[in-house]
Amino acid sequence: MKADLSKNLAYDEAEAVYDASFEGRDLDTIAEDRNLKILTTELFSQKNPPEEIKNGARFSSFAFGLPVNELSGVQDFGDGYYLIEVTEQVPTQVSELEAVKAKVKEDLVTEKQDAKARDEADMILTELKDGQPFAVVGEKFKLAPKKTGFFKRNDSIPTIGFERDLARTAFGLSDNDKLPEEVIKGQKGYYVIRFRERQKPSLEGFEKEKTEIKGRLRQQKTAKTFDAWLTQLKNESLITIEEGFPGT
Repeated sequence: MKADLSKNLAYDEAEAVYDASFEGRDLDTIAEDRNLKILTTELFSQKNPPEEIKNGARFSSFAFGLPVNELSGVQDFGDGYYLIEVTEQVPTQVSELEAVKAKVKEDLVTEKQDAKARDEADMILTELKDGQPFAVVGEKFKLAPKKTGFFKRNDSIPTIGFERDLARTAFGLSDNDKLPEEVIKGQKGYYVIRFRERQKPSLEGFEKEKTEIKGRLRQQKTAKTFDAWLTQLKNESLITIEEGFPGT
């Protein structure tokens, strides 16, 4: 409830700033009157959004659709509310080949390496599906198969690290279906995995976490109940419009 109240107050404050802009006051003056700090980014492109924004991709996409010197309405990018004003727009320029030659070469080499790794991984998986032993296939491609040991669904994978797609695929395998449909692309390359063994969770561990699980479920139920009540309250509310008010 505190989080929802804080969010509502933040939205009201953002709306108040937006409404004040219709009175002809500039954003700097409005922010100063309300003890708010204006964040000014450096120039950025759609492919390279500002790092200081949590959801930079959405922020960048929206900003590029705004006319210069026009204040946007209130926007929610997941970590607070934003009012955006584009103050400068630099036209796209085609770089001289010599200036970007090294970067183009680097990107091409990376792309070729990625394609080669994917092709080899596909061939390895195909041979494993044809019944070839893991050790034999590994020797053929000069790769040493590694065993991870047991890991939980949301834990770091031993010898690999956090790889959500790999873990999700691994937990879909079983004794009857040991190999995935396709190779898995990870942060460091491509993975070909094979199911080895599944260990059932200990009831002792569940008993220790049961209280915490109950607490989380209770909080989720409380939040859903509050959201339902708030939605009902909004649906039953009456709205009036005052003619002549700025912005209407």
